[in-house]
This record gives sequence, C-alpha cells and structure tokens, in this order.
Amino acid sequence: MSLLSVAQMNSQNDIEENFKVIESFIQQSKAQGSSLVVFPENFVCFAAGKQRDTAQQFEVIQKRLETLAHQHQIWIIAGTLPCPFRPDGPVIDAHKTLMKLNENNQNMFEPLVKQLQKEQDNMEQASNQQNA
Repeated sequence: MSLLSVAQMNSQNDIEENFKVIESFIQQSKAQGSSLVVFPENFVCFAAGKQRDTAQQFEVIQKRLETLAHQHQIWIIAGTLPCPFRPDGPVIDAHKTLMKLNENNQNMFEPLVKQLQKEQDNMEQASNQQNA
C-alpha cells in the first residue's frame, strides 16, 4: 500500500531553516510508509520581497529537492517555487519536476505524467500555430 503525505508548513524568509523543516517532513513521511510527499506553495521561502532572490536559486533548490528525494527514496511534489523562467521564458517541463526515484511506484504516477506531457504538447502545438 502506498501512502501520500501532505506537508503543512509555516515557511519563513530563511531558506536554510525552511529546508531543515522540509527534510524533517520527508523523513517523517518516509518513516510512516509514504511513497510521496506534497509540499504547499512557497514552501521554500515565504517572505514579501524575497521572491526574486528565491527564483534566482531555482536550480539550486531543485537540485537539493532531487537529492532529498533520492536520499530518502520518496517522490516529492514541490508545490510552487518562484521560477525565473516565467512568464516570458520557456515553459518548465512539469513532468520532470516529479522526481521518480522508486521504480515500484512508476505505475501510480504514469497517468499524471502522461497528462502533463499531453498538456505540454498542446501548449507547444498552440505556440507553433501562433508563430506560423
């Protein structure tokens, strides 16, 4: 049986302190038998005026989450993060943000990954039609 954990956080403006809480939630989730943990929006940093600074660390934050997922062999859905690539940059591949590390759970997430890929394909097709 696969379990899902949903983290409720009171994120503050200190990313390092928030990551201590994030890792604790991941450890607790795994200890309780969860295969996936879902974090809320702005879970890495919730501070007025700090979104740009957080966005500039997007790749570092993404790598840290990837490392935690691998270390604890758990899927992470990373709520929302301020992203430097939006709104005028390229679209982030949402299906790649699902950090699939436990092969036993592949079938559980396959429909979601397929849906996200379909949505991305539709957006690319619409963009191509606009540019034609």
